[in-house]
Amino acid sequence: MALEDQSETKNEFYNAEIFAMSGGAPQHNDISVNVIAALKLKLQDTTCRPQNSDQRIRIPSNSLVTYPDASIVCGERQFDETA
Repeated sequence: MALEDQSETKNEFYNAEIFAMSGGAPQHNDISVNVIAALKLKLQDTTCRPQNSDQRIRIPSNSLVTYPDASIVCGERQFDETA
């Protein structure tokens, strides 16, 4: 993860392998923004909040570390120093 913190590009990590992520096309970015805006409205009266692709997440069940286009965090945020 130290390499990722110093990297100028985003990478995914899966099964101890590193995969460079491609940049998003304008149409892809438009869709992502619309999805996050819709999630924000839908979740406004809950403890949940949407996150954009700047939020790196780790999925323990399959060891994936990635930057999804959108994710939802409910309740207290949990941080993993290894992710």
